[in-house]
Amino acid sequence: MRLAVVILAIPLVTAHNSTFQRLIFGTAGGLEIDSVREALTVGFRRFDTAIEDEYWYRSSVLGDGILNFCLTACQQEAGGCFYECRNVNVTSKVPPWLFDGTTSTVRKAVESERARLFPSAAAEGEGARDRPQIHTLLLHAPKCWQGWHARCGADELDDFKTAWRAMEEAMHLDDHVSSRLGVSNFNLSTLRELVEWVKKRKRKGDELATPPTVLQNYYSPLLEGGGGLERGSELRDFADREGIRVEGYSLFGTQVKGGVSRLLKSKTVLAIAADFGESKGEESKGEEECGRNEPGAASVVLSYALKKGIDVIPRSNTAAHIHELGDLLTFGPLELSS
Repeated sequence: MRLAVVILAIPLVTAHNSTFQRLIFGTAGGLEIDSVREALTVGFRRFDTAIEDEYWYRSSVLGDGILNFCLTACQQEAGGCFYECRNVNVTSKVPPWLFDGTTSTVRKAVESERARLFPSAAAEGEGARDRPQIHTLLLHAPKCWQGWHARCGADELDDFKTAWRAMEEAMHLDDHVSSRLGVSNFNLSTLRELVEWVKKRKRKGDELATPPTVLQNYYSPLLEGGGGLERGSELRDFADREGIRVEGYSLFGTQVKGGVSRLLKSKTVLAIAADFGESKGEESKGEEECGRNEPGAASVVLSYALKKGIDVIPRSNTAAHIHELGDLLTFGPLELSS
C-alpha cells in the first residue's frame, strides 16, 4: 500500500530574525536523533552537515531526526505518512577527497547525500526529482591537504574548479540542490580565484556558471578580525562586495588552544550574561512565563557574532543548551554594547 501523502509546512520562527534564519544548528561530532528533534521543537529550521557520514558528520542521523519529527508532527495515519518539510533547510558539504578531476564522482556523492537526508522518499521509490532537495551545497575545503583529514594523504587533491562545476551540474541538471552554492575554509586568494573563474565563464555564455553566495569559515572573537570574517578584513570586504554571506563555525574557541575556557569561562563574558539576566528583572517576567531562560556565556558569544553580521553554527546534544539557543531564535540576540 502506498503511503498517504501529507504536506507538512513547519512555520519558521521569525519574531526577531529574518525569515531566512541566521542561526544554523550544527551537526559535527556525535549527533543524536533526539538532539535534532529538540532543535526542531525550539524553532531551528536550518541545519549544517557534510558528506562525511562515517567521520565528523552523520547526515543519515540528521535525516532520520528530521523524518522522525515530521512524522510525529503530522500524526501518521494507519497506513503511514510521507512528509515534505518545506521550511527545513539543510546545508551539506562536498569533501576534497572527492576532487578526482571528474564531475561524476561529486554528482553521485551529492545524490547519495540527498537520499541520506531524506530517507523516507528514497525508501518509497520516489524519483530523485520528487524528493526534498539539499538547500545549500558547499565545497568543504579548496584541497585535501595532508593532516586535514584521515582521508587526505600525501597527494594533495586540489582540483576544486572541477568539483565546483560538478556542484553546478548537481544543482542545475540533477536538481539535487535548490538554492545556493558556496565554499568553506577558503582564504581570500582561493575565493577570489573561484569568483573570477565563474565570472569569466559567465562572460563566455556558460549558462551553468554559478557564483558562490556563502562563505563558511572558522570564526572566533579571540582572533584578530575574528579570523577574517569580521567587517574590515580583506576577506570579509571581498565577500560583502561579491554578495557572499558569511557563516562562522567553532565560535566557542575549540580551534584555539585553551579557547573554550577563555571564552565560555571568561569572567567578562559570564558577567555580561549575569548583568543581562538581572537587568531584565521584572520587565522580562512575561517572557520567562513563556519559557525564556536566563542567557549563558554561549548566548553572549553568539550574540556578539550575530552583531558582527556573521551567521552562526552552534551545536549541542544537551536539551538545556538547545533551549538556550532556541531563545535566541524566539527572542532575538542579546543587545550587547559595542
